[in-house]
Amino acid sequence: MSSEIDANTNRFIASGASPVTYDNAGNILQDAKFRFLNYTYDANNRQLSVAAMTSDVSQSSVYDGVGQRVQTTSNGVTRTMVYDIFGQTVADYTGTSMERENIYRGGELLAVYEAASTCYMTFTDFITLFYQGALNRNPTSNELAEWTGKLTQGQAQGNAKLIKVAQDLGTAIFTSTEYTNLGTINSVFVTDLYESFLQRAPDSGGLNTWMTALNTGSTRTDVRNGFAYS
Repeated sequence: MSSEIDANTNRFIASGASPVTYDNAGNILQDAKFRFLNYTYDANNRQLSVAAMTSDVSQSSVYDGVGQRVQTTSNGVTRTMVYDIFGQTVADYTGTSMERENIYRGGELLAVYEAASTCYMTFTDFITLFYQGALNRNPTSNELAEWTGKLTQGQAQGNAKLIKVAQDLGTAIFTSTEYTNLGTINSVFVTDLYESFLQRAPDSGGLNTWMTALNTGSTRTDVRNGFAYS
């Protein structure tokens, strides 16, 4: 809404029930409208940390001399990224264990190796849990094959593309006629988002935060995007 935008700066206003605040460089310091997160940055405007406003969940980042993020720490887990001289990610580590290795040829991603022991979830499990969380059913064989193919193709193009396809899965399910015909109330809708995107029940603080957002003007698309882009 226009009342939530400062016309002089073209930014969200820093007051009201869901303020968004910025530093002098234009970086968001606190987002109480969409993601409910606080951020900090270094002198080069690189994000050093992000912390949830409704829980103790947080992540910190470390960068190398050329500005590449080489390490993140969240929930006691440290991840390290290794790059080649062209700035391409060649390996990802969790702690001291290699989780993923990328092989390039002519600047294009040729192959990906993932250590089976460190994979969090197969595509089949991820897709199945998403359908169960949102629609309370398993995907059909065609649905499973379709999204497995899309996720596999996305993975071959890198982590960013894989995340985008996973976000598309959430959009497709929650905007489907099947889901909208369920006529869920807001509390059930938020619970479904937790169950599908995060594979867990909502905590009381998170549920209350998202319910407040829905009750004060945020749309279901806003809230769904908050989960998809987190």
